[in-house]
Amino acid sequence: MSALANGTYFISSILGGGERFYLGFGSGATREALTINTFTGLESHQWDVETSTIPNFYTFRNRRYQTYVTFSPPLESGTRVISSSDPRNWFVTSADSGYVIGIDQSASLVWNVNEGSEADGTLIILYPFQKTANEFWKLDPVQGTPSSTSSSATSSSTTSSTSAPSATCSCPAKEGMDLGDKIGLAVGLGVGIPTLLVAIVALFKDSPLAKYVKGTPSADSKIGYRQIS
Repeated sequence: MSALANGTYFISSILGGGERFYLGFGSGATREALTINTFTGLESHQWDVETSTIPNFYTFRNRRYQTYVTFSPPLESGTRVISSSDPRNWFVTSADSGYVIGIDQSASLVWNVNEGSEADGTLIILYPFQKTANEFWKLDPVQGTPSSTSSSATSSSTTSSTSAPSATCSCPAKEGMDLGDKIGLAVGLGVGIPTLLVAIVALFKDSPLAKYVKGTPSADSKIGYRQIS
């Protein structure tokens, strides 16, 4: 798994050939839905990405609104991905088709463009990893910030230079206690890093995501979703 460098990024879905629909919040309110929208290049489409204590776990903070990506309980298939004032750790894995971002290394729930819709304002939900295009993301560094280790090209849009993100708390958010949260808590309680790394590797090894880090989503595969009422 390639590490992702700390920095400021544009995050786009690979749907429709990629670099068409970008992640953003519509406002600075808490519990604001995370959606995809046509690219603007503004700070609402820019994300400060910073690693936590444990490798491959990151926080995502919107540069304009200074709110973090989290989820709306209960933690289950179809749960909405939303904003919060509290940071939350997400597990990030690189694959040939882009990055997969989920609650932990098991790939039980990952960021998913609902119904694979290529429309502005489509919600991002959590859904079990299905190897489909609506689960893969490109992270392109904003000009003037550290480069991603992704093989994807830097965005060609012109933007003003931004400084590297300031330090953020790597503690888990208050919504839910999945494995990612428990790891953060364990570190805070003094559990040894080598012990945690062994646990992470063991779990990732058996996950469907581990079997797919070198794969490409099939155009004929069905896009998984849960209808949002």
